[in-house]
Amino acid sequence: MDAYLDCLTGAERAGLALRTLYRSWGFTQYRMNKFEEYDLYARNRDVLAAEQILSFTGSDGRLMALKPDVTLSIVRNTRDSAGGVRKLYYSEKVYRAERGGPFRELSQVGLECLGALDDWTLTEVLLLAAESLRLLAPGAPGTAGRATDWLLTVSQPDLTARLLDRAGLNASARAAALDCIARKTPHELRRVCREAGAAEEATDALLRLLRCTGSPAEALPVLRALGEFGEALEGFARILDALERLGLGERLVVDFSAAGELDYYNGLVFRGYVGSVPDAVLSGGRYDRLLERFGRRDRAAGFAVSLDLIERLWESAEETDCELLLRYGPEADPAALARAVHARQVGGTRVDAQRCAPEGLRYGRIEDYRESGVEA
Repeated sequence: MDAYLDCLTGAERAGLALRTLYRSWGFTQYRMNKFEEYDLYARNRDVLAAEQILSFTGSDGRLMALKPDVTLSIVRNTRDSAGGVRKLYYSEKVYRAERGGPFRELSQVGLECLGALDDWTLTEVLLLAAESLRLLAPGAPGTAGRATDWLLTVSQPDLTARLLDRAGLNASARAAALDCIARKTPHELRRVCREAGAAEEATDALLRLLRCTGSPAEALPVLRALGEFGEALEGFARILDALERLGLGERLVVDFSAAGELDYYNGLVFRGYVGSVPDAVLSGGRYDRLLERFGRRDRAAGFAVSLDLIERLWESAEETDCELLLRYGPEADPAALARAVHARQVGGTRVDAQRCAPEGLRYGRIEDYRESGVEA
């Protein structure tokens, strides 16, 4: 089996490990088409990570798109659960052009829970996010690094929304305030609130939320001091408590700069980081509002892992292209040469038969088949 795994790219090996993890927790694979009707993404452009959509006209005249997002396809093509929670995982390609760059094919693995969500479901999603990061981080089995290094940041966007409501910000000021919180710029946030006419007390509450970064034990007292949030905060606290009791306290950071789109996420938003990768390799949250757009009653939560970002961590550090270069002469018999190659491949040895060594070929040792005359 190891010989087969060695043939996979780093992203493929990481994706296989993640899919195996999700299957072990009872998730079933969801497969979808590469194409969706363009209208699906055009009507929901505000929740897409992609700035542009790659579209084309299908043979039946419909305007189609290469999917820039997986969650929208799952929400559109599944039905409400009759009971319980439907647990799905996927391994898909998405097509995006970000920050004005060219379109790229990106590999994603992720999972979605749709149905009657409760504390256990949300804890399970976060636990699997943490297990995914643990699996992917440098120092994990199959990776090239040494120091195990990963972190999961979490926040509750409903708390941010309520503080923005208290400040009475209009739509443009609200968007500007969210941007300040995401970029952690308190002076800019104060300016936005002042120009919008927000009360000083409401402005101070938003500033305290912006600075509320730390472990759950550090952050929760700060959040409770900001006012009465009821179940929105207490439900968040219960999930964090469960994760701490599972031994994940040192890997959790409450950080409201990751609050995400308030029109999309509710209840929970999180991001995951590994090793020296500067961007989040995992992102997700609870997105009941997206299902409501489609007239559905189900609740939903999930996350996606960007395999392209962690591929380097999972690349095999092979120093050679083959262990043995078998050099043959012009009169070598092809059938006999094939038997000689097979005989030397025992134990997984990589053998390359060539008339002469191509420029740049990296090999461990060379054997002259013509001179040795050895045949299997």
